[in-house]
Amino acid sequence: MVEATFNEMARIANEQLINANFKNRIADKVAVIGTTAKLINDCMGFAIDAQKIQELVIEYCGLKQSADIGERSFNDIMQALISNQKRIQYDGQYVEANLIGFFDASNTEYLVVDVIANELKKMLTDLQYEDTAIILKKWKKSGHLVAGSDRLTSRKSINKSRITFYRLKIEPSEVKNFTALSTDIRLRYKTKADELLDQESLAEQIFGKEAVEAGMVKVETNDD
Repeated sequence: MVEATFNEMARIANEQLINANFKNRIADKVAVIGTTAKLINDCMGFAIDAQKIQELVIEYCGLKQSADIGERSFNDIMQALISNQKRIQYDGQYVEANLIGFFDASNTEYLVVDVIANELKKMLTDLQYEDTAIILKKWKKSGHLVAGSDRLTSRKSINKSRITFYRLKIEPSEVKNFTALSTDIRLRYKTKADELLDQESLAEQIFGKEAVEAGMVKVETNDD
């Protein structure tokens, strides 16, 4: 009974923990606390919330993961792309390191980076995200992934070879971090980011900050 309880509490702790080195070891240590609480309940008739205690310990140590794996994984991928931006080609420029994708600045509303499918999956694996299919579906639903209605990937010819890739949307406010791009490109999206910020500020004044943050008010701009 003790072993079964411990394994269950370790499983719960794993779900609550961020992806980090020695995650399983940390989960086991936290599970000792949760298991103790559950055994006290069983032996002494207490009503301690064992899961909540584990969650508080994880949160106190700064190891609690975000509730939305889609947003968390996308933020991690953005950081990975920023760190590896010299491996992303723009406008036919030569790339010294192993190529992972291509910048596409044809859309004036947001920048797109076409990440080669195998490279994106490898990055997710390196970041310790296992179920890439679920993550990609979440990205598509939230608008982070630009794709057709019936598929997640896109294809195009590069040097007479057909390449499969994922089109990721980079919001205007994030473009400034991609210093490999030309100044003109970054300034273009900075202007768009400033416009969106002004619109968001106005929306907050009219509808309230809570409504904007909850997604009840959609903030966008157009050429008009």
